[in-house]
Amino acid sequence: MAKKPEKIDKPDDQKADVEAQSLPAKIKMLEPHGFIDDETGKSYFWQQGQTVFEPAEIAMLVERKASFEPVSDA
Repeated sequence: MAKKPEKIDKPDDQKADVEAQSLPAKIKMLEPHGFIDDETGKSYFWQQGQTVFEPAEIAMLVERKASFEPVSDA
């Protein structure tokens, strides 16, 4: 499982840049994961084995401690 990005004491816009750089470019879901956003009511769901490559989704999954493994392009 991927390690959560370290918090660095910088202005918010720089924190987001550093955290985004720390995330893997692609991940493969090891288990299904889903939730409904309390604020928007939008539902999210990822299947086991699904490859995720959207940075915002990867950040969301890391924050929610979803079970995944990084995927290398090699």
